[in-house]
Formats: sequence, structure tokens, C-alpha cells
Amino acid sequence: MLYVFLFNIWRKLFNMRFFIYISMFFIYILISISSFADIGVVYKKGNSIHESIVKKILDFATKDKQNYIKVPFNVDATPQSISNEIVQNTNINTLFLIGDFAAKSGISTNLPGVFVNVINPVQCGLIDSSGNYITQLAGISMDIPLKNKMPIITSVLKSINSVLIVYNEIASDYLFRNYEKTLLDFNIKCLGVQADTENELGQILGKYIGTFDCIISFVDNVVYSFSSVNIALKFSILNKVSFISFSPQMVNSGSLMAFYTNYEKLCTQAYNILKEVIQGQYAGNQIEFCSEFSYSINKYIAKILKLKIDDKILNGAENVYEK
Repeated sequence: MLYVFLFNIWRKLFNMRFFIYISMFFIYILISISSFADIGVVYKKGNSIHESIVKKILDFATKDKQNYIKVPFNVDATPQSISNEIVQNTNINTLFLIGDFAAKSGISTNLPGVFVNVINPVQCGLIDSSGNYITQLAGISMDIPLKNKMPIITSVLKSINSVLIVYNEIASDYLFRNYEKTLLDFNIKCLGVQADTENELGQILGKYIGTFDCIISFVDNVVYSFSSVNIALKFSILNKVSFISFSPQMVNSGSLMAFYTNYEKLCTQAYNILKEVIQGQYAGNQIEFCSEFSYSINKYIAKILKLKIDDKILNGAENVYEK
């Protein structure tokens, strides 16, 4: 009788333990499933920058065993047609959006996600003029905080008294405020002038000539276009005023130096934000800036401006142009 009694107790304990293990297993499965998402990666087909970002993001997703669905679109696509394609694919529940069109398309889906490589996030309806998010999407600005650039700028330009920044208040006020604060922290006068169109840039440069010794620009497609950039480059060379721009192409064309996104680092930063979004842990309320950057320098322009650039700065540049 004692053996039977002990056996019954052991069986009950075994069944209880088995039930607990089974319950824990199913809870683990449910948690695992909920922590994964089918990421819709939206990008323009044939765009080399977009496709390089896609490759990097998919590498990260594969390592994390995250499911993903590529949503490439052609040049004739519209934000609405892209949005419709995303919504029709019911497996997609999180978005990674590359470029202005992709970001616009993501808003109307109401799906959470991350945007990158957007030229004008204000115009796209992603943030307000102060840089605050106004949709369900988080993202990273294409620009670099000025404080990150200043060690290189002050090394190249040994003395800066006044900086001119021409910007559009609606498109890039949040960038201007960031730059203005940094310049004040460095005891440099900031001359901020608003422009409503690209055609005003030449007039502004002529009007304020002699009141600044450096022009600093950032990504603002209202002020800076191909034609207005050429005006700024000519003004810089003729008047021997340093022009700090935001793309290597501008340096190759005649600006002294440029700071711009390091896409490999951008992908790492963006994917980390994406993981937080998927897990419901992202708490940001303002557009983020690239944490790291690349820069290019034009030695020929430096010579015209009578600037001597340290070898350490030259060696750190992605591109050094000689003419």
C-alpha cells in the first residue's frame, strides 16, 4: 500500500511538472513569434545607394533570423501605388523605407517602421519644422550635427569669425537651430538668412558679402539645387570664402570640403532603431542624426584660399581632390 501511495504522489508531481514544462514551452514560442516581424523593405529599383542599403539591412535581418519582404518600385511609381502594394501583402507588419517616395508611401499604411535617405522629411510629412515626429514612423536625417564636424572644420579653418547659413524655414529650421546653437557654443557669429526659393541664394550672397568668412550648407532641397550650388561655388572661389557643403560631388566641383552620411554606419544605426520599433521599445520623439559620417576635401581650393591642411585630416578623408 505504501508503494502504491508513493507512486501516485510521484505520478501527480510528474504530471504537474510536465504540464509546467509544456506551458513554458508554448509561452516561449508565443514570445518568439511576437518578437519577430515580416519587415517590408521598400526602395527604388535600380538606385545604387538604395540597393546597397537594402543589402546591408537584409544581412542584419538574416543574422537575426528576421523575416523580410523586398518591395522594390519603379521610377514611375507613386506613393499611393507603393502603399497599396504594401497593404496588399498582409504578412508585412513593419517597414524599412528608403528615400522620399518610400517614406511617403509608408505613412498611409499606418504600419510602424523606420525611414532613411529622405531628402526633405518635412515636405514628406514625416516631421514638423522643429524635427518632431508627426507620424507613426521613426527615422534618421541625412545631415550631420555640426558639433560632430567642428573639430575638422576648426582644424582646417584656423580662424572663423562669422558663418553664413542660407536655409528654408519650413524645410530645415530644425537643422538651422542645431547649427546656430553649435556656432554660438564655439563663439562664432551665425548669420542665418531664410530663402523661399533656390533663386534667392545668389542675391543673398551678394547682399551680405563682407559680413561672413565661411558659408556652411546642409541638405535643403528648397535652397540648394544644381544651379544654385554652382552660384555658391563661383562666389566662394571669386571672393575667397570657404564653402562647406554636404556631398563629395560638390567638393569635386569646387567646395572646400563636405560632410555626408556614412551609409555603412547609417545602416547599423537604422537597424538598431528598427529592432526597437519591432519590440515596441523605441521611445524617440524627434528625428535622429547620423552618429558617424564621411568627409571629402579639395586641396586645390584649399590652396586658393591659402589654407594648410594637416596630413591627419587629409588621411581621414574619404576623397581628396587635387583640382
